[in-house]
Amino acid sequence: MTGAGWRRLARAEARVAGDGGTVAGVDEAGRGPLAGPVVAAAVVLEPGGHWQGLNDSKQVTALARDALYARVLLEARAFAWAVVGAPTIDRLNIRGASLEAMRRAVARLRVTPTLLLVDGRDAVPGTTIPQQPVIDGDATMLSIAAASILAKVVRDRIMERLDPVWPGYGFARHKAPASSIATRSRRCACWSCRWGRMPRDAPVGTRPPREMAMGVANVHGRAGEALAMAYLELAGCRVTARNVRLAGVEVDAVAADGPAQVVIEVKYRGRSDYGGAAAAVDLAKRLRLARAARALQLAGARRVRIDVVAVELTPDGATVRHYRDAVTE
Repeated sequence: MTGAGWRRLARAEARVAGDGGTVAGVDEAGRGPLAGPVVAAAVVLEPGGHWQGLNDSKQVTALARDALYARVLLEARAFAWAVVGAPTIDRLNIRGASLEAMRRAVARLRVTPTLLLVDGRDAVPGTTIPQQPVIDGDATMLSIAAASILAKVVRDRIMERLDPVWPGYGFARHKAPASSIATRSRRCACWSCRWGRMPRDAPVGTRPPREMAMGVANVHGRAGEALAMAYLELAGCRVTARNVRLAGVEVDAVAADGPAQVVIEVKYRGRSDYGGAAAAVDLAKRLRLARAARALQLAGARRVRIDVVAVELTPDGATVRHYRDAVTE
C-alpha cells in the first residue's frame, strides 16, 4: 500500500473503535498449510502513528514485511504472539487451533485493550474483552494489518529454521508447503506435519504411530535445537555460530545480544523428566561451558554470558524457555 492508503485503514478502524478506546488487532498465519504451526498475533498501535506501507501481509513484499515487522516491534504500544503446533492442530482441527493461538496471544498482551478487532468470522474464545470479527480485516483495519505482519514473519522464520532439520520438504522456499508435501507420495516423517489433514487414502504405512502424531516421539535433539535457534533470533539474539568448539568444548551456539557475546547451551527433555531441561546442565557441563566462555573473553569479547535455552514437551509439541546468564563460574 503506497501513499496515504494506510490512512484509510486507520480511519476505518477509528469509526469502529470510537474515541478513547484501546484497540488490539488480532490475526493468524498458517491456517492453510499442511505443515508447521499456526501463529497468531495481537497488536496495539500507538494512536496517531504514521504507518506508511502497512497493509495485509499477503499484499506486501517480503522485504517490506521485514521492515514493517521491525517497526511493529519498536513502535507498537503492545504486541504478543502465540504458536500452536501440529499436534494440537490435529487434536482441535485447524479452526480450533487458530482460535486457541489467538486466545493465547491476546492473553499475553501487556496492556488490556478495550476492543479486539479479529480478522475473519470467529470471535476469540476465553476472553471477556469486547470484540468484533471483521471479514478481510487484515486489508481494512490498521491494527489487524499489523497483527498479520507479525504473525506471518514469525511463522516464516520458524519454517526457515525447520528446513535444514527436515530437508526435502521445501519449508524455507514454501512457507505454506501444502503441495510440496501432498505430492511426495503423501509421506512426511517430521512432527511438524498435520496428520489430521493428510488425505484419507494415504498409504497405511505412511501414517504415524499415535505417539508421533501427538508430537512426543519426534521432538528430538535436532528439532529442539532448530526451535531454540528460531526463538533466539525472534528474541533479538543474532546467532553467529552453531556447533563450534571453544577451548576444546563443543557448544551448541554462540550469539550476539547487543554488546554481549553469549554461549548458548540447548537442552531438551520431556516435561515429565525430573527437573526439566534447564536442570539437565550438571556441574561438569557448567565447568565446560565456563571454559568456553573464558575462551571468548581471551579472544577479545568484552562481555560474555552463558545462557540455557530449554525445549520441553507441552501438549502443543514443545515450548522454549530462555534462561539468561544461567551458568556462573
